[in-house]
Order: sequence, then C-alpha cells, then structure tokens
Amino acid sequence: MVLKLTIPAIVVIGFVGAFGVTCHEKKSKDSVPLLKRWAKFKNSKGAVELVNLYPDEEEEMTSNLNMDPSQVEFHLYTKLGPDNATRIYVNDSMGLHEAGFDPKRKTKFLVHGFLNNLNSDIIQNIKNNFLNETNEEYNIIAVDWSVYTVMYVNVDEKSETAGNVVAEFMDFIIGEGATADDIHCIGHSLGAHACGFAGNSVKNGKIGRITGLDPALPGFNTATPSQRLDATDAQYVDCIHTCGGFLGIDEPICTADFYPNAGRNQPGCHWFDFGSCSHGRSHELFAESILNEHLFPSFLCDDVEFTPEKCMFTGALMGYPANNETTGIFYTKTNDGFPFAPNLTNIEQLNAMF
Repeated sequence: MVLKLTIPAIVVIGFVGAFGVTCHEKKSKDSVPLLKRWAKFKNSKGAVELVNLYPDEEEEMTSNLNMDPSQVEFHLYTKLGPDNATRIYVNDSMGLHEAGFDPKRKTKFLVHGFLNNLNSDIIQNIKNNFLNETNEEYNIIAVDWSVYTVMYVNVDEKSETAGNVVAEFMDFIIGEGATADDIHCIGHSLGAHACGFAGNSVKNGKIGRITGLDPALPGFNTATPSQRLDATDAQYVDCIHTCGGFLGIDEPICTADFYPNAGRNQPGCHWFDFGSCSHGRSHELFAESILNEHLFPSFLCDDVEFTPEKCMFTGALMGYPANNETTGIFYTKTNDGFPFAPNLTNIEQLNAMF
C-alpha cells in the first residue's frame, strides 16, 4: 500500500516540475489542468512548499470553517520600537495606548497571504521601510492570521472572516481618535482580499486607502466585485499585478492598476518557481517604493495590451507614492533584482521601456 501511494505522488510532482508554470492563462476552477493546479510558496520559515491551489470538493468540505476571530492577531510597531511588536486587542483602550498607538498618526495595516505570518517578508520589509527609512511617524499594525492560511482551502470565506475582524479593529481605533482617512490597509495575495472585506465592512466612515499586492486569483477566479477586493472598498484602491492569470488576478479591479513588466512573469524569476517568485515580487516592489517616491514612473494605458501607441507617460508613480489623482491602467518596467527600480533620467529612457 505504501508504494502504491508514494510512487505516483513522486511522478506527479516530477512531471509538474519538469514543465513548470508561468503567470498567465486564466482558468475556471473546473477546467484547471494538472500543471496549473500546483504552485510553490515560501512558508514562514522560508522553506518552499508545493501546494494544490484547487483542492477537491471533498477536501474543501473537511476544512474547518468554524474560524475563531480571536485567533486573528494584531501587533503594533512604532519608531520607538521598530523591531519589537506589542500585541494589541480590540476594545482594550489602555493596552492600545500603552503600546504606543497615537491616533494623530497615520495607521498602516499590513496583512500577509498564504503560508505567511507576522515574521514574513511582506510584513517585516514594508514595516522596516516605513519606520526606519522615512521621517514620518506611523502606527504600523501587523495582522497575523496565519492559523487560517496554512491550507489553501475555502480561502474566500477565510479572507472574508479575517477582513471582518480587521474591520472591527479599524472601527475600534477610530473610536479611540484615529480618522478613517488616515487608515491604509496593505495586503498581499489573500491579504489583499482581506483588506477589501475590511474596507467594505468598516462602520465608521470609508478608510483612506487599500493597496492590493497581486490579489490572489485561485479561490476568487469567479468572484464578483463584492466577493473580492474592488475599487469601492476604500476612498482609493491601488493594485500591483505581478503574476496575473495564475496566482494573481489579471484584470484591472482597482482605482489604479499597475502592471510592472506587463504584470506577468517578472524578470529574474524562473519557470521552476511555480509563480511564487513573480507573485512575491509585488510586495518587494512596494517596499522599495517607500524608499524614494520617484522610483517607478509609469505609463497610463488604454488597456492591458501595453503597446506604445496605447500608452502615454503621465508621471504617475507606482507603489506607495500613488495617490487619488492616479487612476487607470499603468505599465512600467523593473530590474531583475534589488534595486528593482530602473535608473531613468530622461524621456528617451522612459520610452525605451516598451
């Protein structure tokens, strides 16, 4: 019995690895072929795991849907202790302020995705750049919902539940003196949708901004706007698409949709990464954009074909510098490693991006 179960598993994984997977070709759940079902993700310890993105119905039915909201954790970072998080709790006013929360500051919620947690790059790199590389004071609230992101099953329900918990916390800090305008939710992959559900559920105003970093496609490939992140979930919603059509949503769903390198396979990433490298590139680009607001100039385009005749340079900037005046579909190019921002000094170099 052991041999009969083990040998086919090795053959399947080897077969998938031999051909690889790239970021393209949208598929419905019922038509996803074997090679498109699997992806590699780095877990919280940096190890790579092979994951079935479209589990069978039987597997979905056996997943625990009784999520305990108390298992969604909130951790506060400030400039006074950029490397030391303090866990904070909804409706605990004394604990919130003793941890260093200042309602006069802008607040950033950082929400990780699949197989990640508080210590993952999506949280730590963005947090570090906000607190260590800028002059402004922020409340950085890291959301750890890793207990629900260890299996890629029922991810739509899990994202909505987590988002509702985040919304409750947003309402709590608004009640403590923060303003909805100053709340910015930054989410990667599943975390992007959790931010969307949060923004849509806040009762005390509309939050200022949501940034979706390659919003997850598997589990949301047939979702309506109300069932995923969309442009109405905050006053301003910007997205960075880096693995469109496979691990990330390809369509423009935000107020501003940025497509570095056309939003699919990213330079420096390889077929044997199963899309995880390109998917993760979105949060790397955003983290770098905090360092200098002029790093990623972009072209406004008519559609996602990204041909020169359909795009024009407007001075729009991808990442943290994006603002309410930046709307539409945008194209830019990046390097294949850090620093990802190309060193562009004139319009001729910009035009050469195509």
